[in-house]
Amino acid sequence: MVYAQQSEGFFNGSSYVRLYSSISLQGHTGLSFRTCVGGELFSQTNGPNKISLEVRNDGLLFSVKINEESFDTQLNVRLLDNTWHLVNLLYRLGNLTLSVHGHSKIVANSTYNSEILRYPELSSGNSVLIVGRDFHGCLLEGPSLVFNVSTVQSHNVEWGRCLLSTSSCCTTKSLTVVIF
Repeated sequence: MVYAQQSEGFFNGSSYVRLYSSISLQGHTGLSFRTCVGGELFSQTNGPNKISLEVRNDGLLFSVKINEESFDTQLNVRLLDNTWHLVNLLYRLGNLTLSVHGHSKIVANSTYNSEILRYPELSSGNSVLIVGRDFHGCLLEGPSLVFNVSTVQSHNVEWGRCLLSTSSCCTTKSLTVVIF
């Protein structure tokens, strides 16, 4: 079933969405997620350059790779608890900040990791933006990551209300993955 407005989707670990837009590190990007096992929330590549955000056992990892140089920002917050979490990447007053539930960390500004903000190829029109690759859980669109039918190509995403059980965390049955 295709929804005209498909703002929430279930990702089974092999699902993903390709957006026909790109995110800018000098703007506002956000989304909400619910998971027990995590994975990559989004990645944007342009040649050898990459921006990615991943939820892991030890928190959120935001990574930027420019040519051969990597810049990582880790927010050490437990998020694999099957509750909705809103994560924001926001550029305001010269600071790029990663935040979730009252926890935040500066990713870059004019004196810290400034290369990230000065490299235009990270957000050019040639970028490929993928949401939910290797992610098991539910994602809800947010600023700069809009799941509109005309702006996405989805693969194995179950659109509609989250299919995860509402128990405190996922059970083994809900995480069954078939490996070929």
